Amino acid sequence: MSDYCIYTDESYHAPCRALVLNYIHRTMDMSVAGGSKRAQLIIIPEKASFPIVSENYYDCGKTEILGLDSEDNLLLRWHKREYSLPKGEMLETETLGIDNPYLSREEVSMRYDYLNLDNVLDAVEYFYDDVRGRCSSLSRYAMDERDMALQLLWHAIEKGNVGLYPSYALLKSCNNWSSLTITDTDTFVSIMRQGIDSGCFAPHKEDGVYNLAALLEQNKTDDVFTLMPELKGIMDSLAQGGNKLAAKIAAYGIECAEKTSRRDPKKVTQVFIICKVDANGVEYSYNLFIGDEIKPCTVVDFDGTEALEILETSKESISFTWCGEKFRIDESPYNQRFTTDLSKSRLKLCFGYRNLWELLKEEVFQVSFSQTSNNPDDKHRIESLRKCVMKLVEWLIAEGDEKSVELREALEANEIWRCFVWDGELNHMLMR
Repeated sequence: MSDYCIYTDESYHAPCRALVLNYIHRTMDMSVAGGSKRAQLIIIPEKASFPIVSENYYDCGKTEILGLDSEDNLLLRWHKREYSLPKGEMLETETLGIDNPYLSREEVSMRYDYLNLDNVLDAVEYFYDDVRGRCSSLSRYAMDERDMALQLLWHAIEKGNVGLYPSYALLKSCNNWSSLTITDTDTFVSIMRQGIDSGCFAPHKEDGVYNLAALLEQNKTDDVFTLMPELKGIMDSLAQGGNKLAAKIAAYGIECAEKTSRRDPKKVTQVFIICKVDANGVEYSYNLFIGDEIKPCTVVDFDGTEALEILETSKESISFTWCGEKFRIDESPYNQRFTTDLSKSRLKLCFGYRNLWELLKEEVFQVSFSQTSNNPDDKHRIESLRKCVMKLVEWLIAEGDEKSVELREALEANEIWRCFVWDGELNHMLMR
């Protein structure tokens, strides 16, 4: 079974051609740079009627999909400019200025990705992982990627893969994909009943039962059966026909993952992570600021040579000075850190809201990887990463997480942190 709540049997097939449009909007106001980004997915049917016209987010302008040439290249038009995009390729447009007397500079551009998918679930998993990896499930770009994943999943269902209905119902009715907890019960019930009518639990559709089981690993069986009493009867009937997994579900035998308070995806704190990158691309000097530490006049001094100073902060963005220049970044995903390029060195930044327990585990894995790597440059990362981990532990303890006291002692007592990850003997301390 997939580790992201979607299972499919060997008969699964749903080829798809799609265009992903990234709308990029940048501004400069009194030397402070800013920007926003949105995304849209357009599935191109086999017998499409062209032109297909996109949305116009951030006044970036509409894109027209004009058709396909003899080599199956996608023909596009944007701001009277025409482009030919081969399948599987990415294209970035020119940057166009917008006349705005209230800003020093305002400009827009587009990036297109032409996807030719044999297995739609590969793309669903990609977008799903990206949404979960973002600092906040409420960011506009994350919501756009969520919509794209759902759009692709629905395409697969329309192509006959009705066993995917439980997974679609879960993702559609869950407002936070890190928790996979049903929150919109009306939507969940409506989609599930539509799936039942479409045959998602037909005796020959075992993937429907597997997807229901994956759903029940994150939502208690009793709660789901209370919402939909008919599910119990369906599972009983399938069990009588010899479906062992259905029998296990009917007997309330699927164990639901316990969501402890430290793992609660709604329990998030604002973080600002800064990593220095030298001229050779070696990362070092990690700095972590948490909660009320992120405030104006906070200074990060890199080796006494290049200081970063925070100017302003909000829930959505942070502005700062570095090397005599002003910058602003919006909330950015942790695993795709915003990179600022200057002449001699770079910074990799993360700003947004994170569950601190999950962030701590990620940093422990980074330390462990660096310690086991054959790359001698990795030693530059270890000391500052360890300091970030210990700071997170102390913060959790101060917030009342008593279990972290034992973890702190174990982290201090062990030089090599390999024992905390994968099959390490102290792995249980990070799994609680």
